[in-house]
Amino acid sequence: MSSDLPNSRPGRKAIIANHPHRQDIELARAAGISLARIAQRFGVGRGAVDRHWRGLSSEYRAELVATARSVESQHWREVTAELASIAKRYPEARADIDALAQLLQQSPPGSIMGGCANGTH
Repeated sequence: MSSDLPNSRPGRKAIIANHPHRQDIELARAAGISLARIAQRFGVGRGAVDRHWRGLSSEYRAELVATARSVESQHWREVTAELASIAKRYPEARADIDALAQLLQQSPPGSIMGGCANGTH
């Protein structure tokens, strides 16, 4: 006989914890990507992602957020550098490319990439 509580559902909390892309799921949530987008991308339920995230310690969540910001910052530096390289090759488009680079630096990446910082989508 199992020692589980009568109404418990074994394994529910382990869906994300045992997922092969757990770290990617955690970083996506830390970056503010919506539950729906994460669930769709990784083939899991929104509720599973939410339960997993809420079950993490606040210290670990803070570490994930810092890591996500660092990765995001590096990514946008690479994008901006590539845009500068393109602008050198196509001087006639430089003003448009510079404007795009400026927009990318000012806008939260989640809003451009379809994320949702508050997790309502």
